[in-house]
Order: sequence, then structure tokens, then C-alpha cells
Amino acid sequence: MVWIYGGGFVSGSSDYNTYAPDYILDKDVLYVSFNYRLGIFGFLSTEDLAAPGNWGLKDQILALKWVKKNIAHFGGDTSKITIFGESAGAASVSYLVNSNLTKGLYRAAIMESGNGLCLWSLSRNAKTKAQQVGKELNITETNSTALIERLRLVDYKQLKSAENNVTVKILSDGDILAGLPFAVVQEPDHSGAVLSGRTYEILASGKFNRVPSIIGYNSNELAARITGSNYLLVIGFLNLKVLPKNLAPYDLTNVTSKRNEAGNKIKNKYLGFLLITDLDKAFRFATIDQFNRPVRKTVHMMSRYSNVYYYKFSYEGKLGNSNRTVSGVQHAEDMNYIFYKNVSVSEKDSLTVKRVITMWTNFAKTGNPTSSNGTGVLRNITWIPNTPSTNVSESVHYLNINDTVTMQKNPEQDDWLFYKDIYNTYGDPSYYTTY
Repeated sequence: MVWIYGGGFVSGSSDYNTYAPDYILDKDVLYVSFNYRLGIFGFLSTEDLAAPGNWGLKDQILALKWVKKNIAHFGGDTSKITIFGESAGAASVSYLVNSNLTKGLYRAAIMESGNGLCLWSLSRNAKTKAQQVGKELNITETNSTALIERLRLVDYKQLKSAENNVTVKILSDGDILAGLPFAVVQEPDHSGAVLSGRTYEILASGKFNRVPSIIGYNSNELAARITGSNYLLVIGFLNLKVLPKNLAPYDLTNVTSKRNEAGNKIKNKYLGFLLITDLDKAFRFATIDQFNRPVRKTVHMMSRYSNVYYYKFSYEGKLGNSNRTVSGVQHAEDMNYIFYKNVSVSEKDSLTVKRVITMWTNFAKTGNPTSSNGTGVLRNITWIPNTPSTNVSESVHYLNINDTVTMQKNPEQDDWLFYKDIYNTYGDPSYYTTY
């Protein structure tokens, strides 16, 4: 099992203190992790061959090639390699699955809280951002080759500082739902491109590596509790900066009037007709927009060609969050049920750990997460995949992981149908991502 960590493509590492694989190793599998370049070092792009971008993904591919070549020396099986990741790591897994450069490097994939249809996972207008980094460093070159040559002469600490300044400026402009400033890019078409097409088109045409997948999300990814003066600051920022056109999905259309009309519909449904006053509603909207709908769409599109095990992690345990102030499972809480933390664990939390770890490692070993459902913690639990033979409508079934573990259908159906109508009414294909 090869782990790819998250961190918004700008932070993170494979450090043991963060991702201790003790639970996984108890299941008699080999665990591999590695570091990859982040921020402008991993994802700066000029949108041409001077700096096509996606260096971080190319590091990941190099690591997978090493695993494929060498894991047998450690007792591993080169025919049973599973890649898995969370957040930006899950989006990375998604982009790797969609890339023809990774064919044959793995047998299965797990994507937790992220994929290539999530709006945040794709950086747009990358050349402009590269030039902004240059301006922060008093480099005014507009020619891509000259700009990159100058940037390569700058101390890495200064480069990182410039990246941070550009990030703050981009996010403070109010278009906070349009993608991370430095992330995966659509590269110009060349032999070393990880991604040169649009994810939506790749999935729609089935031109991805058709490996079995586990794909899912947490029940309230972006939930947060903000109080006092900070609450007023955030409310003020949202009302000042977040215009209706920015609430419409970035990929929907370039027609301003259509974006405004769609954005107003979205605002009325999720945030209210007048001023934004309820942050819980704002965070819930962001969860639906940035996670729920793109994850479900990915499941629906991939299952036309391969088996997809879809899940929703709803278990609100203390191991995930010992000081819960809002309902639902927040972003990255599920990591505490996969990677060991040196804390006391309740019996209920321990059962969830055992269930998740058993399903994940079963999947790595056999391709079926509940292959051991005759005994133990998965007794009588059968995770039914979405498959090409069942993909006859937009209905999907998923495993709801809570105190009990049950199969259910069509999560957040009202939101799904609402966004489907938004795209049908205002959308101009082809999309960078879609509903």
C-alpha cells in the first residue's frame, strides 16, 4: 500500500509522527510512503514547455516506478500495489489514475476526500501566478523561459515567501472557490505530461486506468466553529468579497450573466437571499460544492468502466475529534482511524479503526474490501460496488460508516439534483469539472 499525503499541494510530509502505519502493518501488508515537491517547487507552471508543471505528480510517478521495480525485494507482490491518499493526496491518486504515464504501476486506488473533479484540486491561470511570483521578487520578465531562468537563481526561502504572498493576494480577492493557487495544472501536450486533457473528458470517455477504486468523503468536510470577533471578520469578508458569480462553480460558464443568475440561485438556496449571516450554512455550502458533488460525480463516471466502492464516513468519534463543536465529521478526521495516534482509544472508536483498516487492507489484498465478512469486525457487512453493469442511471449506492455500517443509496440527493439542474440550465461544456 503506497501512501500519498495531503496538505493542499503546499504542505505535508510522510513523517511517521503524522502518518504512523502501525494499524496497517498489523494486517500483514507492506506500507510505502515518500515525499514529493510542494508549492511552487512542485506545481509552478508557465503553461508552456518552459515550465509545464506538475513536478510533484512526477515525483509521485517516479516513486511508484521504484516500488514496482523494488518492492519484491521486501517481500511485496508487484501485482498487488494499491495507491491511496487523502485530500490533495487523494486528488493526486485521481490524477495518477487518469494519466497514461502510470499504466501498470498499481492494481487499485483509494481516494479519501478528494479527486480530480474537486474544483480546488486544479490550478487555473498558472502563468499569471508564475508572473506574480516573479513580481514579488522584482522579476518582471514576461517571457516564460527568461522568467524561469531568473526564478531558478533565487534562494528557496525567498521563493517560498513570494509564494505565500501571492497566495494571500489571490485568496483575498474573493474567488476562494476557484481552485488552490498552486496545484495540479493542465499541461501543454508533450511526452512527459501527466495531465494534458480535462478530467471530465477523460472520465467520460473511459480513458483512465480502469482499476477498482474506493472513493468517498467525510460527512461535513469543511465544518468549523468560529466565534467572537473572528466570526464578524469572516462574515464581513464573505459579504464584501464573495459575489454571486463566484458562488457558481468555476467551470460552469464564462458568460457573466449566466454566472450571476446561477450564483444567485445557489446563494438563495444555501446562504439566504440577503446578507450572509450564518457561517454554518456557508461552511455546509462549501462542503457540498467542493467535496460532496464532485466525489459523487466521480463515482458515477468511473463506475461506467470499473468497480467503484463508494463510502461516506459519518462516525463522530472522540478519536477523530475530542472537542467537537459542530455536527458531522470534518476534513481529515478519518486519518485518525487509519494512522496510529498515541492516545487512549474507546471501545467504539477501536471498533471503527478495526473496521476501516480491515476493509482498506482487504481491498489491497483481494480487490474486495469486505472479502472477510464471514467473521470478525466485518461479520454480515457486504460493501456493494458501483459497477458497469449497475451503472444504468445516476443512482449510486454507498457504505455509510457510522456506529453501524450499512449500505445506502444516493447521498445528499437534493443537493445532487439541484446542481444537476444548475449545470443543465447554465452550463457550457466541456467542463474542467462538473456536478
